[in-house]
This record gives sequence, structure tokens and C-alpha cells, in this order.
Amino acid sequence: MQLESGPRLLAFPLPDGAFSFAEVPAGVHTLTVDVLGLIYPTVRLDVAVTRKGKVAAVAADASGAPALPYPLLLRPYSRIEYFEKRQPFSLWAFLKTPYGMMAAFMVFSVFIMPKLKVDPEEYKEMMADRERERSGNSGGNGGGGGGQRRRSD
Repeated sequence: MQLESGPRLLAFPLPDGAFSFAEVPAGVHTLTVDVLGLIYPTVRLDVAVTRKGKVAAVAADASGAPALPYPLLLRPYSRIEYFEKRQPFSLWAFLKTPYGMMAAFMVFSVFIMPKLKVDPEEYKEMMADRERERSGNSGGNGGGGGGQRRRSD
């Protein structure tokens, strides 16, 4: 507990989790609970002389919070996550990394590029076929030598 005048009071919990402070002076004090792995709310305590040792407690984390019942029963807000959870494997995320791009290019080079390669002899044959198609279409009667023959009797 952080006292209004500056010093701190420490208390260790009993096996059931209860703790108490002896001889707390009058004033407004701040109670913080430190437990490894848990987050507890901060409580503002108002110890007044006029109330003969009675304590008024309000959650200091939230503005306009209602008064807490006495004796205080504090529950943790949440657990503290010290480490980030490991992300599951994602093929798309892997492919976006430089190593993934290199692996994708290697797979492309090994499996796809050989299929794109044209044999020089096949290339000459394709060009010759194309030339024959062009020369056949440029004939006088519209292609293919499909003219009529005359018979002589």
C-alpha cells in the first residue's frame, strides 16, 4: 500500500489469500496487489478519523466507479501474457518472404521453364507451316487451290 505521506506498507497473504495492514494512518492511500502472472485493480482507500477507522474503497482504475464493499474482495482482471503466441504456419506468408520467393522461382525454373523451351527443329517446322499458310491464303481465289478444273471431251 502506498501511503499518502510517501512510505509504503507491505503485507504478505495468508494461505487463504487474505491480508491486512496494521496501524494505517488517516488519509487517502493507494492499494496495489502484485501477484506474478495476474493483473489486479488498483484501489483508492480513504481512511478517515471521523469514521473511527472505517475505510471507504473505490476502484482507482475507473472514473465514477461505485464504492467497493468492506472487507475488500479483489479479483484479478486477467492473466499477464509474457510471450506472444506463436502464429500457425501459413504457406502464403512463407511465399511472401524472400526465402519463399527464391523457392518458388526454383520450382518454376525446374518444372515449368523446361516445358517452355522450344526445340530449334520444331521452331523451323512451325515457321515453315506458318509460311505455307500465308502463301496459301494469298493465292488469287481466296485460298487453298480449290479452283474448278475443266474437262475436255
